[in-house]
Amino acid sequence: MVVLGHSITKARSSVRRIAIYLPHVVSEYTLCLVRAAGWELQPIDDTLSNIFDHGEGSFRREKYLKLWSWTLDTSPTKLTSIVYLAPNTIVRQNFDELFDLPFVFGAAIDAHTDYRGFTVEFNSGVMAVRPDSAVFLDMLSKVREAPKNDEQGFLNLYYGQQVLRLPHVYNGNLAIKLISGAYWDAIWEEMRIVQYTVASPFDREPVCRWLFRRVPCAPGQIWDVKRHERYISSAKEEMGGYYSPEIELWRGIYNEAMLSNVFKQCKLP
Repeated sequence: MVVLGHSITKARSSVRRIAIYLPHVVSEYTLCLVRAAGWELQPIDDTLSNIFDHGEGSFRREKYLKLWSWTLDTSPTKLTSIVYLAPNTIVRQNFDELFDLPFVFGAAIDAHTDYRGFTVEFNSGVMAVRPDSAVFLDMLSKVREAPKNDEQGFLNLYYGQQVLRLPHVYNGNLAIKLISGAYWDAIWEEMRIVQYTVASPFDREPVCRWLFRRVPCAPGQIWDVKRHERYISSAKEEMGGYYSPEIELWRGIYNEAMLSNVFKQCKLP
């Protein structure tokens, strides 16, 4: 979220940035960094979020947090239009035009690295949404009966017939490049948002070692510069360096964020 926030600033977007999160899951140090990167913090009702914790792990509430985006029409945010950006995205160019779309929901079609290739389903990593708390409550009433156990599958069922399918320049899923490098090169100049799916320059689920056990990482370990450099270098080497330019893009924004005042404003516990 820190790198994403810096990329939004770099793209000169004038939008408000609101980060939704579960209390008691994110460290105070991380929250400080996210706030320093320009995000407004909005905690989620931890009790209500337990609706997604059932069925032997069939639901992961962390993945369903994005549904709370539909409640941003209420106080204190009172928003009429939002663009949801997943934490594994960065902004390459200004995308403010998405806020003016005359549709209730928009997303780009998905891309897979297996036999499916491009599909008619959309990817929920970037979504243009008209927040509506009534819609959110309707989602809650239906999510348990959904046949798929991930939020993207549920949203495809919910909005399948009324989604505006956005061009891929608004969601440059790295899988697209693997499917067609020529197509990726053709749209790169106009690319607004990049989503790091196939190659990841960051640790998605930080786990560290203590003696012979694997335990959650402390804030100082999560934000350790050498740790991040290892992940960036590793991602750059994947698939013979096929995603090297995109990883270098992320590295550049990460380095700028490190040199900014963001990390100077927060002290490790």
